[in-house]
Amino acid sequence: MTTETISIADAEALVEGALTANGVAPANALAVAVALVAAEAEGQVGHGFSRLGDYVAQVKTGKVDGFANAALTVDGSCSMLVDAAIGVAYPALDLAIR
Repeated sequence: MTTETISIADAEALVEGALTANGVAPANALAVAVALVAAEAEGQVGHGFSRLGDYVAQVKTGKVDGFANAALTVDGSCSMLVDAAIGVAYPALDLAIR
């Protein structure tokens, strides 16, 4: 078996390309790609590239909306609600962190 090392940026571009080719909006695909590549690079393979096929299958079957737009609602001074709108979780997580 031969292994090849690629840059983080190239890995993100590959994952993003696979997602956009399978019905995920570019911004959503980028959020997923960054998360999956980061997990893989940190040795968390169960949360890295191995999830890509599952995410593509969920989009293709309609379980997940690849074009969903996450929404944030602030309720008072100490709480917020982040709605992933039946989309992939990473754009919603990024919104919550911002």
